[in-house]
Amino acid sequence: MHIAVVTGGNTGIGFETVKNLLKKNAKVYLCARNPERANAAIAKLKELHLPGTVEFLPLDLASLSNIQSFAKTYLEKEKKLDMLFNNAGVMNPTLGPETKDGYELHVGTNSLGPHYLTQLLLPALEASAQATPDRPPRVCFTSSLAHRQASSKGFDPADYMGLQDLPFYIPPATRVYGTSKLCNILSAKWYQRKYAEKGIVFTSCHPGVLRTELTRGWTSGLVGTVMPILNKLVLYPQDMGCITQLYLNTAPEAATKGVALWCDEQVAKHIRA
Repeated sequence: MHIAVVTGGNTGIGFETVKNLLKKNAKVYLCARNPERANAAIAKLKELHLPGTVEFLPLDLASLSNIQSFAKTYLEKEKKLDMLFNNAGVMNPTLGPETKDGYELHVGTNSLGPHYLTQLLLPALEASAQATPDRPPRVCFTSSLAHRQASSKGFDPADYMGLQDLPFYIPPATRVYGTSKLCNILSAKWYQRKYAEKGIVFTSCHPGVLRTELTRGWTSGLVGTVMPILNKLVLYPQDMGCITQLYLNTAPEAATKGVALWCDEQVAKHIRA
């Protein structure tokens, strides 16, 4: 039985990822901040009577100490880890608030948290690589094409307002969100360079523009008016968003195709055909 950790597994593409893994008889640790919402998601999954097993483990990616506690708990439960889906993220219409460690929320939750979590879970990933060298463990960072909105002058997590080279029409929060997604790509590249010889595969992906709860904070002003319309008319359903990261973390051929940002376009064309 393959073992997977899915952050943000209680909603959106994280939930769809968990569901599809359970269909294939995986053992899945569903990670989320809110126990009530996580248990509600697990109740829905159990109603489907899927062959895999699912367990909730609390995880707040905006807290480095909480990430440490999560990793300690996981490593006490399991010796190996076959698949890590760094899926959870936030996208707010305004900057802040800061995380418990003093970082802007987008950067702390979307970038630093997943990078640190991956670092702490490396012992389990390395154990899987040694146990099944013909089936390397995988780590996928869920990024976004919004990485194109990142600053070209570099980025200091402690100075998230120091990004002044982008066009005036890109709001600061969108700018920082894009930077956090660029950091996901860079994390995958860094880990792949450093740990490829350990037999672990690291990738990043753009899941698509989807109808999920990621934009639930966008309720005021013009954006709050337009977003529901976009959700209905333009955005893809959330069950399509898990396809790319599932492919990257499960398909045998994906282990040899490189670490570049994967986009859903070709997969989506195949699904819609």
